[in-house]
Amino acid sequence: MRRRTAAGPGRRQGDLDPMSESFDLHGLPPTPAETAACLADKSADAYKRLIDRLLGSLHYGERLSRH
Repeated sequence: MRRRTAAGPGRRQGDLDPMSESFDLHGLPPTPAETAACLADKSADAYKRLIDRLLGSLHYGERLSRH
């Protein structure tokens, strides 16, 4: 697995790391089912949908409320 420092212009098309994104936004790992579903999604907007789902989760608010 290659390390990345930002999700900006350096991100290549198709780079999808549900584990990293989930930890960054929730502080929790994704379930095995969430990981499998995310990696199986080959659509062009898979990354956008992953982020939208993570930001819409109640866990996102829980993590932010600690700060």
